Amino acid sequence: MKFFINIIFLLLVSIKCFGQSYAGAEFNSMGYSSSRTSFTSFSLFSNPASLSENKIIQSGISYTPAPFGIKELSTFHAAINFPSDFGSFAVGYSDYGFELYSEKKFLISYGRNIFNDFSIGASLIYNSISIASYGNSGIISFNLGALYSFNKKIKIGGSIENITNSSYGQYNNQLDRSYWFGTSYIFSDELKLSAALSKYFSEREAFRIGCEYFLLNYLPVRCGYISDPVSFTFGIGINQGVLSVNYALLTHEVFELTHNLSISINFD
Repeated sequence: MKFFINIIFLLLVSIKCFGQSYAGAEFNSMGYSSSRTSFTSFSLFSNPASLSENKIIQSGISYTPAPFGIKELSTFHAAINFPSDFGSFAVGYSDYGFELYSEKKFLISYGRNIFNDFSIGASLIYNSISIASYGNSGIISFNLGALYSFNKKIKIGGSIENITNSSYGQYNNQLDRSYWFGTSYIFSDELKLSAALSKYFSEREAFRIGCEYFLLNYLPVRCGYISDPVSFTFGIGINQGVLSVNYALLTHEVFELTHNLSISINFD
């Protein structure tokens, strides 16, 4: 019985839970509020414009084994970023679901500073879906992003996901279009606050806030809040040399806790 309940939940999850967890425990533990203004290994999944801040080769993997306590919703992300004299490039991959239903994405992204601390970026995405006994389908979509730094402390950024309104076959809105806007304020080397507003085409807007504080120069702790559905997020990280390990815990109004772990490696 539980298996069939999971299947039904899987088909309905995008209505209120967004079963495909976001990439990167740094972002998840801050309610994903900093994803439009901060660069991490997984920025190509949120705002490709922030790739412009990348100065070294960096790679990362992110894994959520059982969102809301359901292993059939497991999500995996992987990315690698390459800086150059002409901007920064990145490639990424994500895998969501299980043997009866799965979604995969392959991304190629680019971000570059244009002028006066203003950057733009774009992601070309191949989306594939596989449903047992029904077959496979694939489509192309695009994401666009922008980032502006007022100074060393204040940034604003935004992105549009699926700007092409791509959809599988003759069915509309199979890939939801979304709009994001965020800002961050760096009080000091130890403390950063962030806020974001997200709007999915099929859902009402959600407000997100987050905080990151370094207890030590290698030990950040994070927390966040999401307004819809109401969720509190928490996390901790360890940064040692070229290696960064981060963990995030997300609550939900109805379902079980969600755990997310990500690992990043810098190649100086």
